[in-house]
Amino acid sequence: MQAAADPDVAEVAPIYVTLVNLKNVDTGDYRSIMAIGIEPGRHELLLPRLLQKEDRLKIAGRVLFDQRSLTAYYGDVAGRFMKEGPYPALIEGHAVTIDGLFDLGTSFIAFGNVVMGTPTFFALRADQKPKLPSFGLIKLKPGADPEAARARIERTLHASDVIVQTKEQFVQREVDYWNETAAIGFIFIVGTFMGLMVGSVVVYQILFTDVTEHLPEYATLKAMGYADRFFAGIVLEQSVILSILGFVPGVIISWVIYRYTAATTGYTMDLTLTKAAGTLALTAGMCVAAGLLAMRRLRQADPAELFR
Repeated sequence: MQAAADPDVAEVAPIYVTLVNLKNVDTGDYRSIMAIGIEPGRHELLLPRLLQKEDRLKIAGRVLFDQRSLTAYYGDVAGRFMKEGPYPALIEGHAVTIDGLFDLGTSFIAFGNVVMGTPTFFALRADQKPKLPSFGLIKLKPGADPEAARARIERTLHASDVIVQTKEQFVQREVDYWNETAAIGFIFIVGTFMGLMVGSVVVYQILFTDVTEHLPEYATLKAMGYADRFFAGIVLEQSVILSILGFVPGVIISWVIYRYTAATTGYTMDLTLTKAAGTLALTAGMCVAAGLLAMRRLRQADPAELFR
C-alpha cells in the first residue's frame, strides 16, 4: 500500500511462491513442484496461454499445470488433460482440478510449476500468510521512469527486509545468485577451468612432440640465420589450426548435448553466437599459450647441439 501511494504507480499486486507436493498421476508418488499463487484477472504473469485461462482460477480448487514440467516426475499430466479435459489431482493431500495448461519451464528449484488463485493457494498451504507475499509487483503509469520510481519507493519503504528493483535488476540478481552464490555456478566455473587446464596439457604435448620430432629441420633453419620469431610463427600457426580443428567438432557435440539436456531436464539451453565466439577465443588462447611453452626447448637450444 505504501508503494501504491507513489504518484507514478498505477497498480500493485502480490504474488505468492512456494513448493508443494503433487501426486504423480501415473505412479502415485508425491513430487515437489513450484506453486504460484496469483490474483486472477490482474494479469500478474504475462504468459499468453495462461492469460487466456486465468479466469478459471477464480473457482476454488482449480489450477493450471505447466506442460513443460518433467513428465518423468509428475506423470503425463498434459497428455491426460488433452485427452480427458479437466480432471482431479492431489496437491498436499487436497483435491484440486487440473483445468488448463500453460508454458513456463523448469528451474533449478523445481522440475515443474502449477498456477492457482490465492484462495486455493492458502487452502493448500495454511502456513503461508496473505500479508507476507513472496513478491510485490508494481505496475507503473505510462511514461514513468522505472529507476526514479524505484529509488523513490525504496526511500518511502526504508525497510531492511524489502528490496525494490526494476525487472532488469531482478533478473540480473537471480543470474548473479546462481552464478556466484549457488553451488551449481561454482561447478560450471570449475568445469570450465579444468577443461582449459586439460586442453592446455593435451595441446602442449602435441606441439612439444611435433617440435621434438622436427628438431633437425629447425636446427638447419636456425643455423641459416632464421630468428626465433620465425619458429614461433610456425608453432603459433599450428596452435591456431589445432584450436579451429578442435572447435568445429566441439561446437557440434556441444549443440547435441545442449539439445539432449534441454529435452531431458526442461532447462533452457541456448548455444548462442556469443557463447560460441567466447569459447573459440578461450580455445585459441589456450592453444597459443601451449604453443609458446612448447617453443622453450627450441629457443634455448644451440644449433650445434641440435645435431647431436
